[in-house]
Formats: sequence, C-alpha cells, structure tokens
Amino acid sequence: LAWALSAWLLAVFARQLLVAVAALGQVARNNARGDLSHSVVVPGSDALAQAGAQLESMNENFSGLVGTVRNQALYVAQAGAGLTANMQELSQRTEAQAASLEQASASIAALSESVQGTAQRARGVDALTRRVREEAHAGAGAMEAAVAAIGEIATGSRRMGEIVGVIDGIAF
Repeated sequence: LAWALSAWLLAVFARQLLVAVAALGQVARNNARGDLSHSVVVPGSDALAQAGAQLESMNENFSGLVGTVRNQALYVAQAGAGLTANMQELSQRTEAQAASLEQASASIAALSESVQGTAQRARGVDALTRRVREEAHAGAGAMEAAVAAIGEIATGSRRMGEIVGVIDGIAF
C-alpha cells in the first residue's frame, strides 16, 4: 500500500511538473514567434511558479517595449512626412526665388525677405532632421534591448529544455 501511494504521489508530482514545464515552454515558443499576448500562469509557489511569474513580467516588459518602438516608429514616420513636405516647399520657394532674380533687380528687397524666411525654414528642417536622427538612434537602442531580451528568452528556453530533459530522464 505504501508503495502504491508513493507511486501515485510521484505520478501526480510528475504530471504537475510536466504541465508547468509545458505551460512555460508554450509561452517561450509564443514569445519566440513574437506573440506576447498570452499570459503565464503556473500555479504554486515553487521554482517553476516563480519562473512563470518572471516570464510573465518579462512578457509585460516586452509588450511595453514593443509599444514604445511602435510609437517611436510612428513619430519617425510623421517627422519624415513633415520633412518631405518642408523639403518640397523649400524646393518650390527656391525655384520662385531664382525666377524673381532673373526678372528684375528692383525686387531685391522682397527677395531678401524671402531668402531670410527660407533660411529660417532650413534651420527648422535642420533641427527636425537632428530630432529624427535622435529618435532613430533611440529606436535602435530599443531594438538592441529587445534583441538582448529575446536572447535571454532563448537562453531561458534552452534551460527549460534541459530541465525537461532531466525530468524526462528521471521520470522514465
């Protein structure tokens, strides 16, 4: 009877352990595919439950990071569109100024004012370009952090695989 009870307890423990490892493995596979929408729930308070809680925290951090990267990409796209419009406007104004210079020297005062406006817009474009470059560098840093975090996930997944292998070796 004691042997049967021990065997039953071992089977229950192994089943719970395999279910927990399978849940963690599924979340790791989802994360590897870029799907951060699934939450990690490993019942209990053992090391696997703690690993599940840490994996859930990592999912939340990645999700926030993805949102930040998306926002930065949107901002860069908007800034690029604004830069394109400003460059087209600058190009049109420059062509109009060249035509004005050819027409008469009497319009030099008006032309001077237009050139000053163009220079001011060019400074604005320059400032916008610097800001876009800074945002692009920030986005690159966020992507590097995401790549590093995914590397950590991969390492964690390999460790989980090793643990499952050891457990399979012990259980069977």
